Amino acid sequence: MSTTLRRRAAILLLVLAGCSPAPAVPTSTPLASISIPPGGTVEIGAEGLQQHLEALARIAADHGGTRAAGTAGYAASVDYVVGQLRDMGYTVTTPVVDFTAFAELPGATLTLEDGTAFASGRDFRAMLYSASGDLTAPLATVGFPDSAGGEGNQGCDAGDFSAFPRGAIAITPPGPCFRRQTVLNAVEAGAVALIAVYPDREPGTALRPTLISPEGIDIPAMTAVTATGDALLAAAAAGQGLTVHLETALTPATAHSVIAEMPADGGRVAMVGAHLDSVLDGPGLNDDGSGVAAVLEIARSLAGGRPAGRLRVGFWAGEEYGIYGSRDYVESLGSGDVQTPIGYLNLDMLGSRNGVP
Repeated sequence: MSTTLRRRAAILLLVLAGCSPAPAVPTSTPLASISIPPGGTVEIGAEGLQQHLEALARIAADHGGTRAAGTAGYAASVDYVVGQLRDMGYTVTTPVVDFTAFAELPGATLTLEDGTAFASGRDFRAMLYSASGDLTAPLATVGFPDSAGGEGNQGCDAGDFSAFPRGAIAITPPGPCFRRQTVLNAVEAGAVALIAVYPDREPGTALRPTLISPEGIDIPAMTAVTATGDALLAAAAAGQGLTVHLETALTPATAHSVIAEMPADGGRVAMVGAHLDSVLDGPGLNDDGSGVAAVLEIARSLAGGRPAGRLRVGFWAGEEYGIYGSRDYVESLGSGDVQTPIGYLNLDMLGSRNGVP
């Protein structure tokens, strides 16, 4: 088990055991506790983690390479996690989560005036909740050092678009804000499309950030790999225009989160969780299969304890679309409700080489 994972598991176990590596919690709010072996730790081994990751990989391979919320791969992931938890003796519920599913339809292209063409998947991708578009317009940069308005805040502030020519396609770097904010600023400034150029992205690795909600997203919004971005920046400097062909689909959808609890006689709740859905374009074995595997093994390790409090685990739907499942769950909890967890530890992308607590 990695040092990072050991550290995160240890933090959870300290919470569950009633200990705290942070300043003491007021005695009026007692921590949940659970019986654990002497020494205050429970080991989770690589073998169990590997088995869960292999199961999630098989699920994705059998369902078009993805476990995104709203897909058959996600439904199979729910079935797998529910089966594991029930076999451990947990009480399991699967609350329904409503969200809007997104699809980028085949055939999207970007074509410069000189005939240079870029293909979706290899050179660029639509952001989640991008609008469709079939248009030709000039290019204008925003947030780069040589942009008309200067470097600014990379499109995150409305003022970054003060010199933007209405009716143009905005080319921006990724700024220090949600992409939704940049796109909304572009819409307000009269842009007809937006393309965010990400550094150090090889062909075929274009990101697909979420715009969180389709509301207000009235233009095509895309990300480009580095080489595509370089070509677009050069075309903008040369005064070339760009033709955008992009068709997307938005569909009302539902998915299930998974909530499980160790049977106990009352007591406060400590909780650990991870999102169960993958990105739209891959199996999500790190993001967040690694967290799902860890939560399942933590649950297994603690299943035989005799809790003085209650351990609850959550596997969230629709995180990649805009944290839908976890947000719905939090909104379902009443203020001061005994059901409300007094502490929550989220495990996401534990397989990252640069993982930190």
